[in-house]
Formats: sequence, C-alpha cells, structure tokens
Amino acid sequence: MIKYSFISSLSEPLGTLVGYVLLSSLFDITFGILFATVAGIMVYISLDELLSVT
Repeated sequence: MIKYSFISSLSEPLGTLVGYVLLSSLFDITFGILFATVAGIMVYISLDELLSVT
C-alpha cells in the first residue's frame, strides 16, 4: 500500500518539471499578468470592505 502511495506521489514533481520546461519562456509575462491581476483583486476587496455601503 505504501509503495502505491509513493509511486502516485511521484507525479507531482514530474508534472512540475514538465510544466517548467514547457512554460519557462512565458514565465516573465505570465507572472507579471498574474501579479497585476491579484493586486487588482486585493485593492478591490480592500476598498469594498472599507467603503461598503449598507
């Protein structure tokens, strides 16, 4: 049983390596877009909570 758990857990590092190899050229623009999106969401949530109209 432990052997099967170990074998199935190997898919995570393998998937990470495959994703890194396939997407390494897009990391700069992708992280920029993701960070800008998350920052916008956080500003919206903060302002919505601070200035909520009830």
